[in-house]
Amino acid sequence: MLKLGLHLLALIGALIGVHANGVYVRTPPPSVYSALSASAKKLFDESMDFNEQYWDETEGYLFQIDSAGIHDTRATAMYATALLARNGKHGSDRARAIRIFEQIVPQQWDQNGTLWYGVYPHTPQDPFPGTSLLGTIPYTSWDPNWRDFVGTAWILALERSGRLIPDSVVSQVEQSLLKAGKGNLLRYQGRGPYANSVTVNSSADNLDAVRAVNCMLVVSSYDIFEAYTNPYLMGVFVMSYIGHRLNDTELIEKSEEDAQTIYDLFTYGDFNTFSEYNSGTYTGVDIWALALWIKYAPKGSNVAKYGPFMLNNTLVDLGTLYHAGLRNLAGPWDRSYGYDMTRYHSVFGQLVTSLAPLHRGAVPSPPAGGLHTNDVACFGPLIPLISSIIADVAPDSVLKNFADFGTTERILKRRLRTNVVDETAIRNVTAWLGETVSIGGQSLDEPSARQSSNVAAIIQWLLPSSLYRNASSTGLPKIGYIALSPPTASIVNATASKNTLSISFPPSTRWTNETAPAVVTFAVGGFDMRASGADMTKGLVGVPGLNISVETSGLGNQATAYSQDGWKAWFSNFYFFNVSYPVTAVWPAVPSITISVS
Repeated sequence: MLKLGLHLLALIGALIGVHANGVYVRTPPPSVYSALSASAKKLFDESMDFNEQYWDETEGYLFQIDSAGIHDTRATAMYATALLARNGKHGSDRARAIRIFEQIVPQQWDQNGTLWYGVYPHTPQDPFPGTSLLGTIPYTSWDPNWRDFVGTAWILALERSGRLIPDSVVSQVEQSLLKAGKGNLLRYQGRGPYANSVTVNSSADNLDAVRAVNCMLVVSSYDIFEAYTNPYLMGVFVMSYIGHRLNDTELIEKSEEDAQTIYDLFTYGDFNTFSEYNSGTYTGVDIWALALWIKYAPKGSNVAKYGPFMLNNTLVDLGTLYHAGLRNLAGPWDRSYGYDMTRYHSVFGQLVTSLAPLHRGAVPSPPAGGLHTNDVACFGPLIPLISSIIADVAPDSVLKNFADFGTTERILKRRLRTNVVDETAIRNVTAWLGETVSIGGQSLDEPSARQSSNVAAIIQWLLPSSLYRNASSTGLPKIGYIALSPPTASIVNATASKNTLSISFPPSTRWTNETAPAVVTFAVGGFDMRASGADMTKGLVGVPGLNISVETSGLGNQATAYSQDGWKAWFSNFYFFNVSYPVTAVWPAVPSITISVS
């Protein structure tokens, strides 16, 4: 019996640890980080190293990457989740994360009856919205989506690392999530049913009308539409999770209703597609949200019920559209921050990098060498943390396609419903992927041209290693691109087929006041003109590494321009040649261009 007791005591000591002086202390629990795959660890480490360059120990925040002297609330809040997941550096990770929670929670805006209730400010240096100093414009003065970015990240922290957070801080985080959820009840996004088409409506009358209804927190002004997929998915999860956790009936009921609504839009006509379709950044955020839906949604909820179906179908499309040889997601893209995922940081690229074998990733390396580094700061450490959730449910064919393209051509045809308001608001997507080329096109007929981040038609191709110096079999590939960008028309009919991209601009069948575009423009780049032998004075046919023929109707002669700075603001600091064609046709004659490649 004594021997058994000693063995039991030894076992307990091994589990909880014994200090050298004989005092029992708790052994630090294993970190979430330790369970990551080699690829996921590499991305996590690189992203954390990147973030730590911006850490301000005095203030306890990350500095904003692109603004001197001010701090970044969202990146800092998401960094806290990553710190707890790593739980290393002799306890300083945990202490730093707790400090972040304690600093950001009081910064959350909680003025009853305001549209920004539950929103986290861009920076702790911001004044209050609704004043002459900051104003009331969503996405400028304040960003309603930050409720959801911070909320989903902090829920992951509670689920994966809650044992590391003191009970008092857990309570603070829960109350903060409750405010974020309640804020989503009166959410005003300012975009309407064409979420990525119409510019933000920031008129005072519109905002005042909503505020007048909402002198207290009520549901009647809820106006985020399912067309705006990524914040919708995150917001539904935040409301469902914290509603069930704190037994808030209002949040539970709204999350159930909204989960049903986006599922109905997704499955309309058996399309099984989201309205915000195929975006390197925002489809990646969709996957982030859906991973949380399937792993942490309350049992029996619509969130738990519908998450697996929407995630699986989205992954299947991504597995078809991702070209492992090019390390890029084929077009078209509803919204994009670049023309080449090896040159800008995308959330989907981070997912592929976490799941594919080492050195088969789709993110810029080193991180500072790519554009849109905000996604390194925010999602770079977090996507690796949910990659195992995706790996467990993704079809084998999808994971295989993330690692290798193979030799078989691929074709994708999909239909998308833009909103639940208008059954005629349907877009068509086509894509063709060959061994070294991808082509994508989308048709749309909408009331106004889409944002500059929309790329309705694009060709990408692998530049032969002979065209650039210092070619490496283990480095990232060099990609050329021809993108219909920026949008100049609200009606576009772009279709991809084998070796061909056909684009036309017909009269609208849905609107009466639309006009033909005055010009058709392409962004062309990805190559060194002098080293590659390209001759861009010839326009599209002058690109290197690809034989191109162009046929036009109702368009004038092409003109090519180049500027180091002129279009940086237009498309996330990408440098490119601008190839433009003036439109000479007048409706009913239809201007068109067909680009054939070999």
